[in-house]
Amino acid sequence: MLFAPTDLCVALWSLFVQSFQVWPMNLPSFLVIGAAKSGTTSVWSYLKQHPQVFMSKPKEPNFFIFEGVKLPYYSGPDDEEALIRKLYQGTITDFETYQKLFQDVGEVKAIGEASVRYLYFPQAAERIKKYIPDAKMIIMLRNPVNRLYSQYVMNVRDLLEPLPLSEAITAEDERISKNWDCAWHYTKLSSYYNQVKLYLDLFSPEQIKVIIYDDFCRDTIGIMQELYRFIDVDDSFIPNCSKRKLSGYWPKSLVLHRLLKEPNVIKLTLEKALPKKTYNKALKFFQKSNKGVIPPIPTTVKDDLKQLFRKDILNLQELLGRDIPWLTDEV
Repeated sequence: MLFAPTDLCVALWSLFVQSFQVWPMNLPSFLVIGAAKSGTTSVWSYLKQHPQVFMSKPKEPNFFIFEGVKLPYYSGPDDEEALIRKLYQGTITDFETYQKLFQDVGEVKAIGEASVRYLYFPQAAERIKKYIPDAKMIIMLRNPVNRLYSQYVMNVRDLLEPLPLSEAITAEDERISKNWDCAWHYTKLSSYYNQVKLYLDLFSPEQIKVIIYDDFCRDTIGIMQELYRFIDVDDSFIPNCSKRKLSGYWPKSLVLHRLLKEPNVIKLTLEKALPKKTYNKALKFFQKSNKGVIPPIPTTVKDDLKQLFRKDILNLQELLGRDIPWLTDEV
């Protein structure tokens, strides 16, 4: 049987398309978009436990921020290699690689990823609208003072913050002018009103779910089942929430902490001299022994921050149409 010219063209075009389509066209149906240091790793873990949900690995591909750029796109107090290792590990900058994260999702009802920087960057919202306009988005918001301090503690722990807290906050605007990464945008990241408003303006209200961290801590199972309903999976599933993820700590000795965390001659010598198992065991022992209790926020800094965030919290309450306990909470 002979092909008509139009049939032949259609058949050839079909073969051409199939030759490039090496994986299914899967993309997220929902995203956890922030805020950083607001329980998102725990939420990612509990979503991942659900048999009808696929969550990407890495947890934070950051694609909708960094599409098409060369990393590290922003600067900081460390060299480029260290910044990539500490801040951009797992970050994906091209659509083809991003799409491959979801090629083996299996038989699930919801596909997601959790990049907590998305809430802060306007270009992320615009690209989400471009690539997955019908996706649902989960926003986790924590008391802005606590969120800021948790980020500061993490930066100290990761050897990314050399300044005391008050000086780091004072240096924020200067650092931003020098194109430092948002990891040092302490007060800006904690100012939620404009960040949330952008997403509510760009997407329909049914696509956005805002969770207050206080509610999540008070009723973790209930909030997770609320999120399961939101992403259209079985809400009767109960995740194992017995262990929270990424509990913070403060190094007892910053000098020892740096020796244990960073490459150096002492570690290299011991690694060569000791059996691998012995070396790793010793390293873990000293790391655990050096973990201390996080000190409280200095009172004057705490009071200044509470006053700084007051107007933003009031605006956020009006935007969300609900009371938020942060104005009276002790932090």
